[in-house]
Amino acid sequence: LRPVHPRLIARLLWRHGTARCRGICEQRRKTSCNMRNLSL
Repeated sequence: LRPVHPRLIARLLWRHGTARCRGICEQRRKTSCNMRNLSL
């Protein structure tokens, strides 16, 4: 097997991490909005 570029691995991991963080932020935003609407 050919050694993979560490830069490429870092980019893939970084992209995956940001996507996951974005998803968590979206979920939190939705839940916070729902809580706000329920409290009102």
